[in-house]
Amino acid sequence: MKNLCKVLIPLIIMSFFVTGCPKKKPDPSQTVMSQGSGEGAIGGDMDLDSNYDPDRNGAAGEGLQDRNSGGDFSRQVRGQLQSVYFAFDQSHIRPSERAKAQAAASYLQSNPNKGILIEGYCDWRGTTEYNLGLGDRRASSVRSYLESLGINPSRVQVVSKGDLEAVVNGSSQQMAEDRRAELVVLE
Repeated sequence: MKNLCKVLIPLIIMSFFVTGCPKKKPDPSQTVMSQGSGEGAIGGDMDLDSNYDPDRNGAAGEGLQDRNSGGDFSRQVRGQLQSVYFAFDQSHIRPSERAKAQAAASYLQSNPNKGILIEGYCDWRGTTEYNLGLGDRRASSVRSYLESLGINPSRVQVVSKGDLEAVVNGSSQQMAEDRRAELVVLE
């Protein structure tokens, strides 16, 4: 009996860690605003232009802070620019997605009176706090890339939505669509 208890008790405890608690959906007021490029914002194998300056984009581990740009934009236009999609648990822009960020930079260069809001999203997996941080890193990665292409940081705002709008228990395709940075034109 003693040996059985030695085996069963650790198994029961491990099952709590594996299954966890059901995920709660957070209040939308938990949305994180940021302008910085927290830890891992660019990362990966990005091929940046020579004017990219990592010191200008914030220190690693800077954290999630409310730092809005001074732009006076009152209208949001969705769907004009394509979203940038990310791999699972990643915040670097894949080579296949860079053209979308480059198109956004071209748009902003052609429209100097407009700005952009980058919303970082995640799929439903992970804790609310982790997903808000990952959403911030994704949006900040796109922001840093736009800056490296010559876009003035005062024209770019970043917000993390984390998994606030994710499809819970979604299919692989739905989860892939949730892992994105949405580019919203500000007028």
